[in-house]
Amino acid sequence: MRADLDLPRTQRWLQAFITSQAGSDEEALRSDATAREYSGDVSSIVTPSASLTALERAGVYRGMYLMRMQEALESDYPVVRDWLGETQFARLVAGYVRDYPSRSYTLNRLGDHVPAYIAELPPFEHQDFLADLARFELAVTEAFDAEEAPPLKPEELAAIPESAWEAARFEPTTALRLRRFAYPVDEFKEAWRDGLAYPSPEPTRTHIAVYRRAYRVFWLRLSTPAFQLVQLLASGATLGSAIERTLAGADVDEEALFNWFQDWLRAGLFSAVSLES
Repeated sequence: MRADLDLPRTQRWLQAFITSQAGSDEEALRSDATAREYSGDVSSIVTPSASLTALERAGVYRGMYLMRMQEALESDYPVVRDWLGETQFARLVAGYVRDYPSRSYTLNRLGDHVPAYIAELPPFEHQDFLADLARFELAVTEAFDAEEAPPLKPEELAAIPESAWEAARFEPTTALRLRRFAYPVDEFKEAWRDGLAYPSPEPTRTHIAVYRRAYRVFWLRLSTPAFQLVQLLASGATLGSAIERTLAGADVDEEALFNWFQDWLRAGLFSAVSLES
């Protein structure tokens, strides 16, 4: 290595070269970002091998960069990838990592901005649907990566006095994600999972709770009042207050609300309960 190329500068040069989306390795080498760090002989930084020049050896890493980014995003957005097809998804990835490059030591959060990126693109067919679908798949990955929080145990629920239920506050599991969508995105995820044909992407207001239990991710399609109830509970409202507010704004009876709540307890949507004294 040249004496005037310290490690930080060498790292910046290699990053600029690898992440360049120029057409060829030679063009990537001449790009402003790469040349800004070093514009001399590549062999001063990279040692040639018996079969590859210094530039060819560096180019191996550059050639793998977009492929690795695509693999990472395919694992988070399998339905978006399937809907677009390999070629269009590869183009999406190339544009995305250019505008939203990875800033972390892990690729787990590489795709956090994919829904926003799709929404920001020049208009194309089914754009709103695809952005919605990406939001749903992002919620699934967030639930999968969230810290594990054991659900409330039956004995914890049994210990709550009957007189205390109305004032009880239920803490949601850390993996719970409550999302509203303009399309029935869960149907597309389920069709992909089951190997079925996709339905037509017709706008349908949809409310979904995504959660994880025993290291598996699940989701529930909720009615509007059910979504309001679980959202109120997740935001810290007491059970009595949440039920009262939901009943005031929806044509639903109290028994239905209690049945939903019991179903959510069994599903593991809540991990703790606190009782007001």
